[in-house]
Amino acid sequence: MALDRPARKSAVPAVLVGFAAIVAIASSAFAAAPQVRTQAPGFYRMMLGDFEITALLDGTHPFPDAEVLTKPKPGASAERSNLFDDNPQEANVLLAAADLKAPTEGSINGVGALASGDGRIPRTSWSCLAMPHKHNDDRRHHIPKMAFKVRNWPEYEAGLRRRGSLTLWMEDAALDHWQTVGPEGQARYTDAAIQTMLMVRAAFKLAYRQTEGLMASVITLMDLTISAPDHSPISRRAPGLAVIQPDTMPHGPLHLLIDSTGLKVYGAGQWLEAKHGAKSRRKWRKLHLAVDAENGMIVAQALTDQDEDDPSQVAPLLDQIDIPIARVTADGAYDGAPTYDTIAAHSHDIEVVIPPRSTAVLSGDQGPIAQRDRHLEMITEQGRLVWQKATDYGQRSLVETTMGRYKALIGPQLRTRGFDAQHTEAAIGVAVLNRMLAAGRPDSVRRMRVIT
Repeated sequence: MALDRPARKSAVPAVLVGFAAIVAIASSAFAAAPQVRTQAPGFYRMMLGDFEITALLDGTHPFPDAEVLTKPKPGASAERSNLFDDNPQEANVLLAAADLKAPTEGSINGVGALASGDGRIPRTSWSCLAMPHKHNDDRRHHIPKMAFKVRNWPEYEAGLRRRGSLTLWMEDAALDHWQTVGPEGQARYTDAAIQTMLMVRAAFKLAYRQTEGLMASVITLMDLTISAPDHSPISRRAPGLAVIQPDTMPHGPLHLLIDSTGLKVYGAGQWLEAKHGAKSRRKWRKLHLAVDAENGMIVAQALTDQDEDDPSQVAPLLDQIDIPIARVTADGAYDGAPTYDTIAAHSHDIEVVIPPRSTAVLSGDQGPIAQRDRHLEMITEQGRLVWQKATDYGQRSLVETTMGRYKALIGPQLRTRGFDAQHTEAAIGVAVLNRMLAAGRPDSVRRMRVIT
């Protein structure tokens, strides 16, 4: 509703005084707060010297009280009546609860309605003073973090301590076949010795020379008659090294979880950006993993360039597994006939659980792609959530956990430069992660929250 001219003249100075008070209080009370330096919906920000100014309003307009304060008419659910005409006292009570009174002025681009009579700033404006870009934080959906309980904590804690023991990484079988002596008395180290050095380097995140010094001191303390390989042959023999697989493998049939993650590579592009600030195309490698859903062990891995797609690595992963496979679960990136054909070529008895794309249509074929048609029919009839529960698709998150564990314990970046050496580095990282899990694996269950 419109205000008369005398009322508007008295309201504008009051509003400007209130705005000046807000700026003054904000600059004194929140002078040490970090500057946002970005715009937010409903607010204008500007830099004034070293100060960041947040404008809470940039003008006012007559607020339509009669259109907002309405209520349904008795007996007519679709029609509403003006509250000022039916019950003016109730309308004034509602406005007074927000420190307002009619006639009211609204903010064109600010925090809401402003008082027009006595110059007071409503409570809705003061609540936005501390952090205006989070003015609706109280109305956001806060999802509580899931709580888990480890049921085998004593065993898991002992396994965590054992991860730091050198006896976990220096096996007796490797020490028995550590080195041989050449014709001129020069030590010739076996692949087991080189792999042990690389595993110690990956487990403790050491450089080659620090790894050599650590192993030399351990061999001296153990009073062994062997020697530690020099850092040069370790670096030279790492590319193309056949990584020895662990003796203990999960029993089949397996439920495989397949996915891939990116590993950063520090190459010339990153050096140019760090040195000269020049923009360069980001480069990385893709680590493809096949994880056993029963115990979280990585049973197959492959490292490719960033341009390789995920379905093309299903066959290399399956070729590394000699144990029978019962089910393969992957995300929607693997959806398509090539993946189903590849898995069927490995074994026709493997169940495939891959969510079809939202634009997928029935193929009508009777070959391996028929599994995809059954998934698509169930999703169409009962919904995707019902399909996820029926197929136990939620277990796919375990491979995401494995990839996060790899980046946390081994590292998110490959330290070697050559592609062949990076293959060995990734395989060594997988071997180290499997040995850590064998030393101690948590048996965690979700803790139910008690709602009071």
